[in-house]
Amino acid sequence: MSEDIKNELTKEVQENLTKMRDEKCVPIAQEILQIIASFDCKMGGEDRDAMVDHYLPLKNKIIKILLEKEVPIDHVGHINRLMLQPLDFATNLVANSLNESMRQMQIKLFKKEIKDLTVKELDDMLKA
Repeated sequence: MSEDIKNELTKEVQENLTKMRDEKCVPIAQEILQIIASFDCKMGGEDRDAMVDHYLPLKNKIIKILLEKEVPIDHVGHINRLMLQPLDFATNLVANSLNESMRQMQIKLFKKEIKDLTVKELDDMLKA
């Protein structure tokens, strides 16, 4: 078997395994996210021991789901990554949107891209 065919088969097998894993893990991740969303999440400068006590019931609910769904140990990390995806994606969209707004504001202010602005032009603007 040629190396290209072998690589293609390996890629196809991996894609199928990933799809099968996601079919099992995505609903579990969504269920856990719903539980977390409805939980009174404490944030900020809380004492670590107080935080542990507060989050213990949440941990127990999550463990119960993992037990009931008979989640393989090697799927737990994937479920954790799936739960973080929406937060990561949303925060990245917000950050990118704000960065683009800042870029557009700089163009309006400087009449050009900031990368095209010279030190002299900046100095002249500050002196004006």
